[in-house]
Amino acid sequence: MYLIVNPNEELRPYERIYVRAKLRVLNKFKFRNVERQIDNWFSHRETGRAYGWGSSEFVTLSDLRDSSKGFLVDDKLTVQVVIEAVSTTKTLVVYPNGNKNDKGSGYLSLYAAIDNSTLAPHEEVYVDLRFYVFNKKEKKYFTIQDTYFSDVFSIGGRRWNIQVNPSGRDKGKGKALSMYLIVNPNEELRPYERIYVRAKLRVLNKFKFRNVERQIDNWFSHRETGRAYGWGSSEFVTLSDLRDSSKGFLVDDKLTVQVVIEAVSTTKYFPS
Repeated sequence: MYLIVNPNEELRPYERIYVRAKLRVLNKFKFRNVERQIDNWFSHRETGRAYGWGSSEFVTLSDLRDSSKGFLVDDKLTVQVVIEAVSTTKTLVVYPNGNKNDKGSGYLSLYAAIDNSTLAPHEEVYVDLRFYVFNKKEKKYFTIQDTYFSDVFSIGGRRWNIQVNPSGRDKGKGKALSMYLIVNPNEELRPYERIYVRAKLRVLNKFKFRNVERQIDNWFSHRETGRAYGWGSSEFVTLSDLRDSSKGFLVDDKLTVQVVIEAVSTTKYFPS
């Protein structure tokens, strides 16, 4: 059994639809319902990705035919789908010569536009936006993404990530690479809890004496306290220096970043 996009529904070659859903074969004994989770992208047939998701072995035929199992009621089988989330690309907007209104002059500017009329009042949309640009000369794809996170690492009994914004954010947007040490989003800090960290964030260079380093000497705290949940710099390395091969930051099109944790201390106070 599979959830599929209707064959008459035309998806553009670049269009993808994310669906989180549950497919079910119902049973007269409800605790025996058989369920499969879908957490996948649906896309155009010709992209090589799946046009439908589900399971080829949902329920065995022997169980279906056995009346004691409870699947067939009056020779009728009931199936169900529960759609939990749907997200789709809507419109791809391209500025071949750059979007001057967004400081894109001299670059190719790409945007995914969402039609606000499809949103309910006060509805929010989470987007993990990734563009892939194919370089014919090198015959490979390059991904363009607003935010990257390192693998999770544990220090001082807490989980952490390095966050990198290649095109910058805040004061560095469009001018510099931004980088931060953050508390992993799945790490719950109590409203009164604070963590002191002394560390060094680095962008490494093939000429080691040119490594760029920023010192962190700050308290990390709960998002709602108004204090920072991550520390670093919005203007870590200028984009012009990153793109200049003579500067030594990009090696084989790869940028290497690093954090050195020097000290971690956390509050132990628990209010009554």
